[in-house]
Formats: sequence, C-alpha cells, structure tokens
Amino acid sequence: MLTFWERTARDWKHFGPPLRPSGPDVARFEALARGEAERRGRALSALLCGVTPEIAGMAWPADTRLTAVEQSIEMIREVWPGDRPGFRVARQGNWQAPPPEPGSYDLVIGDGCFISVGFPEGCREFGASLRRALRPDGLLVMRCFVQPETREPVERVWADLEAGRIGSFHVFKWRLSMALQPAPEAGIGLAEIWDAWSRGPLTPEQVRKNTGWPEAAIATMDLYRGREHRFHFATEAALLRALQATFRLESRHVPPYELGERCPILAFRPV
Repeated sequence: MLTFWERTARDWKHFGPPLRPSGPDVARFEALARGEAERRGRALSALLCGVTPEIAGMAWPADTRLTAVEQSIEMIREVWPGDRPGFRVARQGNWQAPPPEPGSYDLVIGDGCFISVGFPEGCREFGASLRRALRPDGLLVMRCFVQPETREPVERVWADLEAGRIGSFHVFKWRLSMALQPAPEAGIGLAEIWDAWSRGPLTPEQVRKNTGWPEAAIATMDLYRGREHRFHFATEAALLRALQATFRLESRHVPPYELGERCPILAFRPV
C-alpha cells in the first residue's frame, strides 16, 4: 500500500478549496509578502513550510529568495512546481523543525500546518521552531484550519449534505472531520474519519448523483482509510493562546469563500 504522502502527492490534483488555497488566499499571501518587502526596502528571504504550489507560484516581490522544506520526497516530486535558480528551491527536511541558522528569514509562510503537529504542546514547539528561523522583526503568515467555538454536531453535517447545502466535497470533508473530533488535544484520526464516512447515511455513489461532485474528488476520502495520522483542530482563540509565548497576532483575514471563517490567514510577529 502506498504511504499517506505518496497517495497525497498522487491525488493532489483532485484536492480543492478549502483544503488547498484558492484565489482569495493567494491574494492575501501576496499582499502580506509585498507589504513586508516594502517595509524592509529590500528583497525578502522567505521560508515555505511544505511545498504548497499556490504559494510557491504566487507573485512574490522582486528578487525574493524562497526556500521550501518538505519531508516527503514524493510531495516534492509531484507537487512542487520546480526549482528556479536565484528564486526558489525545495529541500527535503522536516518543516516542523526547520534546519537553517537562527534568524535566517524575513518571512515564514505555510498553509494549514498547525493541525498536523499536535495540540497544544506540538503547536508550542512548532511555534518556537519558527520563531528561531525568523529574524527578530520577521513575519509569520499561516492559513489556519480552526474549529468553531461550539463544535458542530455530526448530524447537522450529514443533514446539510443530504439537503444540498454544502458546496463541495472538500468543504464536507473538513466539516465532518471537525465535527467528529472530541477535543483538539485528542485530535481526530484519519481512519476514524473514513470509518464515519463509510458508515454514513449516503454511499459515495449517492453523494455523486445527488451533488454532481467529481468522482475523483469524492474518492480522496479513501486516502484516510486505515491511516494513523491525526489532525488537531483547535479553536482560533486556543491556537493563539498556545502561541502567545513566541508570537503576537498582527493581522487576521477571513477569506470570503464557503467555510472561510474556519480558514483565517493569521500574520504574527515574534514577541
């Protein structure tokens, strides 16, 4: 059986917003990077956690030097848009513990990283690692996947699916995942998400017929079957508390698409 990241890399083209950044997210990332370059009056040194192609390929300020760190060689081979000498390069490594010299980067950026590091201790450790990678006046930019303050009932997610009130399979998948999680400290296992999906009131074929969603998008749920990986969805307030020893929130942007309120782009400065 292919590893989780091998399957993710192979199926990446079938993932869509909000699991991947879309136009409004990219526009916000670009504005923050442009503002940071203007503030400094020089080219940026930037670190990308992972190889998110929408971030790698966005309109970066002139002469930016972008380094992406990704542990999975399959993700680099399949998802990374390619090295460009003098501009961007991808390196295999653990983005939870970036390897560069302390204070190497003006900007650190990533998409959804915090849900994969555990909560709260994993978020604290990851935050401290990113703090070390940044210059003392650097900027951390992350799109965060956050749980609502009041957890949504699983039954409501299924009811909205059956009633046609969900706009895409990826929105459904994220709502179901968050609704199933008992607490951010425990997280939710991918296998548990798949089990709930497989026992649900609708079969994949019924969902496809009722919604018209692409079969390939619906099949991305199979990536979760039997996987030990866990997501940890904290509320935004809880995430900020976990990071308060290393970062202060500078700006918050809620994208305008469906479920955007659970995908805010947060910009931080080191404390």
